[in-house]
Amino acid sequence: MKKKVLKIIIPLILVIAIIIAIIVFRNNSQPKIQLLSEVYNQLSSNSSYQFQKEKDANNKTIIARDGNNAVIDNYTSGTHTTTIIKDNTTTYITHEKEEYYIYNNTNIDINVVESWLTDVVSREYTTGEEKIRGKKYYYEEYQGTTMFTDTNVLNDDESQVKTRFYFDKDNNLVYIKTIFSQMEEETLKIEISSDIDKSLFEIPSEYMEISID
Repeated sequence: MKKKVLKIIIPLILVIAIIIAIIVFRNNSQPKIQLLSEVYNQLSSNSSYQFQKEKDANNKTIIARDGNNAVIDNYTSGTHTTTIIKDNTTTYITHEKEEYYIYNNTNIDINVVESWLTDVVSREYTTGEEKIRGKKYYYEEYQGTTMFTDTNVLNDDESQVKTRFYFDKDNNLVYIKTIFSQMEEETLKIEISSDIDKSLFEIPSEYMEISID
């Protein structure tokens, strides 16, 4: 009788031990720091970087910082515009018309991405894991909308909106998902690089300057 009991108890103990080990491993593998804050610190300490958020091929934004110069290159449903802040001037380019406008002595904040992050990192957040495109990622979830979203959804109740920032195994920010409701959400692919596309800062030579009265 004792042998039969032991045969049942021993495998049960092993199963429990394995479950506990898995839980401990998962807890130990979870970051103990706020990863979004680390992204903010990384960009704030680097005067040159390129940030891209992409909804699809027709809807994406590239923000590049190069010292005291910055560029915002925006594609929205077939419309392509570029704002260049360089040498104390701001140039606005409309690529479909092949035209550009120059504004002198404008005071525009070149720390665009850092400003967006500042609005989020001070909020309380929860963590979890979720699969995106078949791959599991760790995420930090913050309440409310952020400046990262591309979708224009009017929602008076911010408590119903959640924004998740997803990180890969190297703690790189790779996706941002805004959950507006059970039926409405937006997922953006994120790329952050120290390599800058210098051509973004140049005005195509064939474009015409439009004077501002």
